[in-house]
Amino acid sequence: PGDHSSVSPSSFKTTLARFAPQFSGYQQHDSQELIAFLLDGIHEDLNRVKQKAYVEAKDSNGRPDDVVADEAWEGHLKRNQSIVVDLFQGQLKSALQCPVCDNLSVTFDPFMYLSVPLQLASDQTKCIDVFWIPAQDPTKNTTKCRVKVPVNSTLSTLITNIGTLHDVDPASIMLGDVLAFNGKVWKFLADTERISDLFSADVYAYEVPELRGAATPEVRKEKFVRLSVQIKANHRTAPTPVVLVVERTITNDALHNV
Repeated sequence: PGDHSSVSPSSFKTTLARFAPQFSGYQQHDSQELIAFLLDGIHEDLNRVKQKAYVEAKDSNGRPDDVVADEAWEGHLKRNQSIVVDLFQGQLKSALQCPVCDNLSVTFDPFMYLSVPLQLASDQTKCIDVFWIPAQDPTKNTTKCRVKVPVNSTLSTLITNIGTLHDVDPASIMLGDVLAFNGKVWKFLADTERISDLFSADVYAYEVPELRGAATPEVRKEKFVRLSVQIKANHRTAPTPVVLVVERTITNDALHNV
């Protein structure tokens, strides 16, 4: 209306698809990928540095952050100078400390865009399908239930709810992610993992009485080894893998007897 008019980007999109076929057609595309492609392309076309010099990365060696950051940025500008760099690029600080010698290495890397998670509503919940595998005869007594937990909580909340549902001490519950196509545990889930980061909607909860005396995940990891096995009956593989938890000091003969 008035002095304002609309612009149809059809010609721009057609030209873009010639150089980036992944953006052709009328299906939905990721907007961040489009912006990243455009900014990278504009930067390369407008880069005033034609002969890019080799820049050796230097260690911080305990120097102040502002000195290390300025040095890293100067090295970046020796290879990259454009209006995109001036307007859209910055630096990220990364610190890596050796747990053995306590040596601290600090680097400053250039970035042009950041991916940040969206804040979830505190009252938002997620339903998790849980396969409960009790310690007594796990191949026959497996049951499935649905547990509702807050999305912004951790798996420790899910474990507590499972323990309440089955009247079991949460300290004796271990969670595993089972691959549907081969029925094997490919990952044991840590109590500190967030519900929102859970890849699978199905979780296998194992009752492991041996863990009841290990108060923390660190103690469990130090003291026990978790083994995923499949029990075959009547020449058929059991649909649910069984988990054995044994002490790290166990001998091969004792493990074979288990």
